[in-house]
Amino acid sequence: MPINASPEFEIAMQKYSSARTTKEKIAALREAIKYMPKHKGAENLRAQLFRRLAELKRELEKEKERKSGGGGIRIIPKDGFQTVLFGFPNSGKTFLLSKLTNAPVEPTDYPLATTEPTPGMMVAGGGKVQLVEIPSYFEGYGDSKMGRIGLATMRSTDAVALVVDLTRDPIEQVRMLVEFLRDEDIYLNKKPPNVRVERRYSGGYQFIGESFMEGDRKLYQDILQTYGIHSAVITFLERTTPEEFMLAINESARFLPAILVGMKADLADERNVRLFDSIPNVNKVVFDPNDLEATKMAMFKALGLIRVYTKPPRGKPSSEPIVLRAGSTVADIAERIFPNKEVKQARVWGSTRFPGQTVGLDYVLHDGDIVELRV
Repeated sequence: MPINASPEFEIAMQKYSSARTTKEKIAALREAIKYMPKHKGAENLRAQLFRRLAELKRELEKEKERKSGGGGIRIIPKDGFQTVLFGFPNSGKTFLLSKLTNAPVEPTDYPLATTEPTPGMMVAGGGKVQLVEIPSYFEGYGDSKMGRIGLATMRSTDAVALVVDLTRDPIEQVRMLVEFLRDEDIYLNKKPPNVRVERRYSGGYQFIGESFMEGDRKLYQDILQTYGIHSAVITFLERTTPEEFMLAINESARFLPAILVGMKADLADERNVRLFDSIPNVNKVVFDPNDLEATKMAMFKALGLIRVYTKPPRGKPSSEPIVLRAGSTVADIAERIFPNKEVKQARVWGSTRFPGQTVGLDYVLHDGDIVELRV
């Protein structure tokens, strides 16, 4: 039965046939799957493409493991909440770092001046955020020493700020950076697939929630075998495509929150600024050199952070807050202060109905709250 494929699918398959590298083959297959017909007559071919995609992604992971061997990469230790600054050469990353932090750096007019991760501490309304500038993106970044250093730093961080030069096409910059990171298994503002995979020594595969699987069981079994998983309990908690399933079992995949920081707005065409503002599904900040404190607070809020103060029983609140992600609970701050200890009582001032109200460990904290813990 003919599959009646679209011209876009045929073009993608031609790209796949002529692709030389594993990354090029993966990109072409993703595009082919995107345009693949959905009818029943194309199911076998669709399954074959997903199986091949799984094989190629596994090959790429092994290639990365071989290239990253040998050590010698210095990771900047986290000092509180850490955010990596990433972008094209001369996008303004070093200037941003120098203006917002205490880092002893000087912007340059020549590209690729940053060869090692450079940290600095940004203080916004008393809350501290560690900013780390990494080497700028360029073609062949992932295969270079600077790129391996930058990617290793990004894999260990808490969030990413894509620094965008507003004198150039902002949409194209963001597209290229996001696609490059996706090819490196770093996914921005994307939730991990809601799938649990519990490996076992024997017993084969047990699928729970099969109604959420897009595709037949055999395809998912083949993907598991490609990743070297021969026995496991797999629980699907939401509708999952085969490609999303690959992400769930890919141990090297990293999911990070991200924001955009627009630089050189005073030199940019108004159209580019509007294009930057129109980029959907991501928090954006335009750097204002005339009001650094406003820029700091805007970045702090865009990153989705809150400041929480602690106090001992019958004592005064701390002068320096702990920085947490919005949505954090009393249990999160308790683990930070008293790891591996049982909290017997928690009281909160600020967002509760009554000052000093006793709350449970699942109480969601708000910016400016004061928390008292008893263990």
